[in-house]
Amino acid sequence: MESAAQVGGGTVPHLSIKSFSVKLILPGGDNKAAEKIFYGLLEGESPVLGILKKGELHFDVYTLFEEDIPLISKRIAGLL
Repeated sequence: MESAAQVGGGTVPHLSIKSFSVKLILPGGDNKAAEKIFYGLLEGESPVLGILKKGELHFDVYTLFEEDIPLISKRIAGLL
């Protein structure tokens, strides 16, 4: 889906770049599971920062490398 990537990790809140994000759709729209995955991905040796917004979990593709996708998928599967 279309999104806007924030520049500078919040240090320049008025500046963004057009981007796209992937929204994780959980069975039954389970907002608690989205939160569990969001916080679970922050733990461990290689933290993954998603975007938790209104109970939905998004990943901005502007910040993802293609080679990271299998690792992220595996970590999400482990948290489900």
